[in-house]
Amino acid sequence: MTTPDHLVIVGTIVKPHGIRGELVVDPLSDSLEIFKQGQSLQLFQEATGWRCLQVEHARWHQGRVLLTLSGVTSRTEAEQLRRADLYMDVSSLPSLGPGEYYHYQILDCAVVDVSGRRVGRVRSIQEPAGVPMLEIDTGRATFLLPFVEAYVQSTDLARAEIVIRDYEGLQDLES
Repeated sequence: MTTPDHLVIVGTIVKPHGIRGELVVDPLSDSLEIFKQGQSLQLFQEATGWRCLQVEHARWHQGRVLLTLSGVTSRTEAEQLRRADLYMDVSSLPSLGPGEYYHYQILDCAVVDVSGRRVGRVRSIQEPAGVPMLEIDTGRATFLLPFVEAYVQSTDLARAEIVIRDYEGLQDLES
């Protein structure tokens, strides 16, 4: 599957919740505004291709989003959406505050240290226990770096570059 350039992933359906078609979603944002009522989301499945679904209701539940989508009214229909990714048009994404980023903005950014030496590229973003961790691919190995001020000096989206510091010990743990 090729994702159209104007779409970005905003969450993944984990499983059904209840019997009326509600879905448990792992969101890629701390903002419930992405899932506001009436918002259009795109869903891709091999069997059916792309589908546009409207958000009817969303709420937080145990660190995840419980989502009701138009046309999904039973547990059986919800079960068929298990593990499907939800996408949104980039132009519909809510604005973020200073120092906040969407995953798609960070993925594949070059990573350099404070001296300007190339370290690698951001391969993925993981969020165990709510702390974003950048998986950095050095070309020889990968390592995880907390995406926090202690390790990240700056993020320049225009240059697609992240400057990091004090990471050497973390790199040795993963190699």
